Amino acid sequence: MYFCTSIHRFRTSFFMRETYFHIRYLFGRENVWAAVEALLQHDRCGYVVVADGVVLTRVQRDLSFRKVVHDSLFAICDSSWVPLYIKAIYGRKREQYCGFDLMMDGLQQYQKYRMMFLGSDALTLAGIQRQLDDDGIDKAGMTFLELPFKSVDDFDYPAIAQQIEEARVDLIWVALGAPKQCMFMQRLKPHLKRGVMFGVGAAFKFYSGVAEKRAPKWMVLSHMEFLFRLTQDPKKQFDRCSGIVTTLPQTIRSEMSTKRTNEQLTIQHFFSLLRVALGTSTQPIQAMTAEEWLAVYEMSRKQSISGLLFMGLNKHYDSTEIQRLGLKRSLRLKWLSTVMTLERVYRKNLSDCKELDEFFRHEGIPYCIFKGQALHRYYGDDAKARHYGDIDVWTPTISVPEFADLLNTRGISHKVKYAHAVFAHGQGTITEVHHTPAFFRHPGRNRRLQEWLKDQFAHCERNEEGLMVPSVEFDLVYLLIHIYHHFMFEGIGIRQFVDYFYLLRHLHLQAQTSDAERQRIEAIRTKAMTTFKHLGMQRFVAGSMHIIHETLGLEAQALLCSPDAEASKTILHEIVCGGNFGKFDKRYPRNTSNLLARGFQSLRRRVTLMRFGVGETLVSPFWSIWQIVWRRDHEH
Repeated sequence: MYFCTSIHRFRTSFFMRETYFHIRYLFGRENVWAAVEALLQHDRCGYVVVADGVVLTRVQRDLSFRKVVHDSLFAICDSSWVPLYIKAIYGRKREQYCGFDLMMDGLQQYQKYRMMFLGSDALTLAGIQRQLDDDGIDKAGMTFLELPFKSVDDFDYPAIAQQIEEARVDLIWVALGAPKQCMFMQRLKPHLKRGVMFGVGAAFKFYSGVAEKRAPKWMVLSHMEFLFRLTQDPKKQFDRCSGIVTTLPQTIRSEMSTKRTNEQLTIQHFFSLLRVALGTSTQPIQAMTAEEWLAVYEMSRKQSISGLLFMGLNKHYDSTEIQRLGLKRSLRLKWLSTVMTLERVYRKNLSDCKELDEFFRHEGIPYCIFKGQALHRYYGDDAKARHYGDIDVWTPTISVPEFADLLNTRGISHKVKYAHAVFAHGQGTITEVHHTPAFFRHPGRNRRLQEWLKDQFAHCERNEEGLMVPSVEFDLVYLLIHIYHHFMFEGIGIRQFVDYFYLLRHLHLQAQTSDAERQRIEAIRTKAMTTFKHLGMQRFVAGSMHIIHETLGLEAQALLCSPDAEASKTILHEIVCGGNFGKFDKRYPRNTSNLLARGFQSLRRRVTLMRFGVGETLVSPFWSIWQIVWRRDHEH
C-alpha cells in the first residue's frame, strides 16, 4: 500500500511540471519534496536544476545545454523575475523557490536524509560545518567533499560516485556554479545508483558566511537581489546580468509565440476530442504529451464540458488505448472523479426537481422546468455527464413579488431579482423562479419576444421523469435566445452550443423515422426561423449553425439555416476566450468593485459585438441605469 501511495505521489508531482522558456519547472515546495521523497523511497537517482537567470539565458542560446536541463528530474525557479514573466504572459501566479531556500528546507530534514556537500572549497565547507553546529543540526549523517577546480570534462566521475555510494547519502548538494554544476550532475548521474543531486551554487557561500552574503530580505522581495550581488562581485555579476538583459527580449518574444502555438494546438485537440465524444468524428485522436492533456482538461473544465469529454473518450477507447494516447493515470483519475461528481449532481438535481414538482402542485401553481434538467430527453444516456447548475422554473401565472410573498409565508429564505426569485430547495440546490424565461433590453424586441412566450406555456408537457418541461418548439427558439443573451452581455461557452447540438440531432433523428414526421419537423424548423427573423437574430443564428456544423460536426441537413462562416468567427472567439458564461475571460475582469470600471468593460464588450444587435447595444446603457435604480428599491 505504501509503495503504491509513494509511486502515485511521485507521478502526481512530476505530472505537475510546467514548461516555460524551454525549462520544465516544478513549482511549490510541497511538490518538490513529495517528488524527492518518492524517488528516494524507490532507490532512484537524478538531479534537480536550480534555474536562475544564467541557466535561463544559456538554455535559450545553447541547444546542448538545453538538453542538460531537460535530462534533469525537474527545475526549480530560482529567479524572482520568472514568476513575473509568467504572470505577464500567461496570467498565472507562480512562486519563486530559490536554491538557498531549497537547501535550508533540506537541512531541516537532517534526521530523515543523509546528505553530502559536494564542491566549493575547504574554507567554505568548514564554514558550513560551523554554521550547522551553531544551528544545532547534527552532522553525523553528512559528508563534505571538496572538488578541485577543473573543466567539467576532467572530473573522475566513477571515483566521485564511489565516494557517494560509500557515504550512502540521499541528498547531494552540488556547488560548482551555473551552468557548470548542471553539466557536472548530468555526467555524474550514470555512475550513481541512488540519490538526488541539487545544483545550489552560491547557497554554500551564503550559508557558510565565509564569502558572499545574501541580499537583505526586502531586496529579495523587491526583485532587486541582483543589484546587491553586483556590489559583492561586480565583474562576474555584470557579465551575467548583461547576458541576461541582451537575451531577455528574444526570450519573451519566443515564449509569447510558443504560448500562441500551444493555445491553438490545445483548441484543436479539444474540439477533436469533443467531436469524438459527440460521435460526429471517426478520426483517431492524436497522441498528446502530458502537458497537452492537462491543457485540454483545463479547457474542458473552463468550458464546463469535462464530463462529456471523458465519457466520450472512454466510450470509444479502452484503457490500453487511452494510455497509448498519453493520458497519464493521475489526470485520468482526477477526470474520473469529476465525472463521478457530475453523476451525483445529476441524481441530486433530479430528486430536487421531483420535490419541486410536488411543491408547485401542492401550491396549485402551474409551472415548468426549463433549460438544464429539461434537456435530459435530448441527451439520453449522456445526460449524466452534463454539467448542471441551478434549477430554473417558469411560472407565468404568478409574479416574482407574489412568489416572494408566498416564500415568506412558508418561512423560506430567498432573494428577489429583477426577473426571478432565488431560494435553496431540497438538498441545497439553488432554484430560480422566473415570471418570464427571457427578455430583451430593447423595448420593441422585448415586446415581440413576450408575445411569442405567451403562447408557449400552454404547450408544456410531462417528460419521462414526470416533470413539466417546455415543448420541443419552445426549446428550439428559447435555447438560442438564452445563448444570445449571455453572448451579448456576459460571455458564453461551448456547453450551451452542445445543448443545442443535441436538440438538433434529436429532431434530425426523429425526422428520419417517417415522411409524416419529417414534414412535421421541417414545419417546426421553418416556424423557428420565422420567429428568429421576427426577433432580428438571423446573423447570430446563422453563425451558431456554422459552429454546430463545422466545430461540433452535426450534419448540414439537421441545421436550421445556412451557416454563416464570418459571423461564427466572432462567436467562436468569444467561446474560446471566455469559457462558460465568460467566467474565465481575462479581457473583462469581474473581480473589480469599481462600478465605473465595470460599466466601461461592459460597454466595450457590447460595442465589439454591436453587429449582432445594434438595438440591444444602444439601449443597454439606459437599461443599466434603470436596473441600478430598480435594484436599490426592490432587491432584498
